[in-house]
Amino acid sequence: MKRISILFISLAFAATLVSASAQESCPECTENCCSEKCSIVWTKGTEACEEFAAAVQAYRDEAAREKLPISSLIVIQNGQVLAEEYFAQQPDDAHVMWSVSKTFTSFAVGFAIEEGLLGLDSKLCELFPDECEKALKNKRLTQAQKDNLQKGTIKDYLTMSCGQEKDAIETLAKKYHIMDVNKIESTIKRKGKSLTEIFFEIPFDNEPGKINCYNSVASYVLSAAVQKVSGQTVNDYLESRLWEPLGIEKPRWDQVFGTSCGGWGLYLKTRDMAKVGQMMLDQGRFNGRQVVPANYLEQASSPYFSWDRPSWSSPEEGRAYFQGYGYQIWKLADGFSASGMCGQYIMVLPELNAVIACTADIPDDAQKEQNLIFKHLVPALKGYRAL
Repeated sequence: MKRISILFISLAFAATLVSASAQESCPECTENCCSEKCSIVWTKGTEACEEFAAAVQAYRDEAAREKLPISSLIVIQNGQVLAEEYFAQQPDDAHVMWSVSKTFTSFAVGFAIEEGLLGLDSKLCELFPDECEKALKNKRLTQAQKDNLQKGTIKDYLTMSCGQEKDAIETLAKKYHIMDVNKIESTIKRKGKSLTEIFFEIPFDNEPGKINCYNSVASYVLSAAVQKVSGQTVNDYLESRLWEPLGIEKPRWDQVFGTSCGGWGLYLKTRDMAKVGQMMLDQGRFNGRQVVPANYLEQASSPYFSWDRPSWSSPEEGRAYFQGYGYQIWKLADGFSASGMCGQYIMVLPELNAVIACTADIPDDAQKEQNLIFKHLVPALKGYRAL
């Protein structure tokens, strides 16, 4: 497996790098050091780096043995980069985020709530009255299904409990033969409908807020809701509120019918993922500035639906598995994570004061990558305690 490693051999080279990269996100940085306002010191401390190197090597070796196509990895603890590795990806490459995109849609919702444009109790049918009215005219829907459709709130959609029994993506695949999310718009256009309209046509069999059911199109509807009240796509809306404060160049975010996909379609560089993780670790602050409202982030990273670790796993093994869901954010035993298909993660581990950002292209089971992270990398962080 071809690998490009960013290795800091000497202090002179480290100083050059901090001049080229750390200053970009932290103007207070000088050539040799950063001010206290900097959230991340991008030069790797020699001692900390050496201590963590064996864990990175073990992670890399097992990934190679398992033939896992890992693309990149950044590990930060106490604001200090311990590892920054690139394999099938260049440092300046933006990688597809898949469902990590959902967490950024949640941020946009949080900003809209802070600005009084939305509320957690805002009902989606009131935001999209025309689409809902058409759905309610469907004589095949029961009265209970119609009631459930009308009850759904922003909070229900954030927590993946809008009331539909399956991910709407499955319904689109079955009814419209859409097997590729990138072909949703071209296929639906032939039906003369929008994605939001089709979403509301799908039966809402459960009462909203009661049952957690992962639903990527519900995240798209959240994106459409932010756009409806702000007049901007989520990507544009986040530009001054998130991208610029974190020193992130406005990224690519694919659209469906002129709306940022919400549940997918975002592309980010791994360093930018790490910045977001550090911001979440610091209760929404970055480089001395409050970016995401702290109260919203606390709510978003708390689980509203919880479940036990796999029954066959030991408590230690179970740390690698998600154990709950918040506002488009997954709960871990040691923290929380933005998570995307094929192995995209922004893991935040508060008790260890650490962030792990990684990308991969694992087609079958991204849990394999998460298992390796908790087998090799997390136990090597200072302050780790085995269960």
